[in-house]
Amino acid sequence: MAYFLGLTIFLNIPKEFANFISTFVAFLFSFFANKKYTFKSTSQNLKKQFLLFAAVTLFGLWVIQTIIIAIITPIFINFGLNKSLALLISKLAATVVSPSFGITRYTHRIVFKDTKNSSD
Repeated sequence: MAYFLGLTIFLNIPKEFANFISTFVAFLFSFFANKKYTFKSTSQNLKKQFLLFAAVTLFGLWVIQTIIIAIITPIFINFGLNKSLALLISKLAATVVSPSFGITRYTHRIVFKDTKNSSD
């Protein structure tokens, strides 16, 4: 969140591109944290897991969040909020909504499934 706001407010990067950059950083952290700590995956097929994780996660991060931010930010600005606060609220809303599209469930079932009973 701070990275997104820093890119938009201090560097004046368009909100859509700033969302792309900031979510990519979060995406990389999320992949390795989920693999190691959340799902404790022991699969050695990092490339396959990474590609599946990308397909499942990036849709929510880059498509769903970007659409939400692009739609909601102008609405909040029209209600009189300043740009910074409108961006903050929009990004928070996008962050809450995007996982509700089943991304978390699919990550567990597709990407980090139990590899003891299946082949990689």
